[in-house]
Order: sequence, then structure tokens, then C-alpha cells
Amino acid sequence: MQPTRPFRLLSEDYAKRFGRLDKQFGGSNRQPGSMATECRRFPDTAPFNKGKNIAQLKIAKAQEEAVLAFRQKLLDAGSEVNNALVQWQTARKCQEIDKQRIKSLESTVRSPTIDASRQYQLPGVLTAQQTLLQAELTEVSDKYDEIQGVINLYHALGGGAD
Repeated sequence: MQPTRPFRLLSEDYAKRFGRLDKQFGGSNRQPGSMATECRRFPDTAPFNKGKNIAQLKIAKAQEEAVLAFRQKLLDAGSEVNNALVQWQTARKCQEIDKQRIKSLESTVRSPTIDASRQYQLPGVLTAQQTLLQAELTEVSDKYDEIQGVINLYHALGGGAD
């Protein structure tokens, strides 16, 4: 005896639903009754523990966010150290250039040019002295930048107060 039409549609509907659930849990195309067997054998995979799965998902997301936040903090710290090192090295290079410039300007100021009548050219001497003073001020500024770079590096590496 063959089942009536509504019953057959109902059983086909269950077969489709259980077949989809079965595929979600790693199974292949099985009979509708095999899903109940799987639930009895492996209660952890049952669709009834939805709350446990959701809690595990939330924990996994929180752990992933914590890892991402930690990585971002490491990148930020590395960037801060790099910026401090660049500031320090740049100031040192500028200081070396300033020292060479000051050395050449000092020799110019100490041996002023003498014209044919053995008189000093006052505007030229004053300009040289003014340029020397400006170079010395630049050297002081670069020394300050170097010290500030060392302080920033010290802070970036975790020293001192925030």
C-alpha cells in the first residue's frame, strides 16, 4: 500500500530538512533517521546546544579581537620607537653638518679680507660674524633636537613616566 499524497510530501519535506542539517554537521546525503542516530552518538553536535555554540563563538570573537588589539599595540610601539630613532639620527647628522659649517665660518671670521689700503672690510666681517652666530644657534637647536630624540626613544622603550 502506497502512502497518500500529503504524507509523502510531508516525509519529503522532513528528508530535505534533515538532509540539510546533516550536511551542516559534516555528513553526506543520509536517510532522515540517521540524523537522530548522530545526535544520540555525538550529543555535542546536536542542534539543541545552540546556546553553547553561541557562547563559544562569542569567546572566539573576543579572543580574536584581543589578538588584533595586541598586534595593533605592537605596531604602534614599533612605530613610536622608529620615529624617535629617526629624530635622533637626523639631529646627529644635522649637528655634523653644522660643525663643519661653523669651522669654515670661524676661519673666515678670524682671517678677515684686507683690501689694498690694508683696512678691514667692515660689512664683510660683520656679515661673516652674523652668519657664524646663526650657524652656532642652529647647532644649539640641533643639539636640543638630539636630546629630545633620546628622551622620546627612552619613553618609547618604556622608560620614564607617561
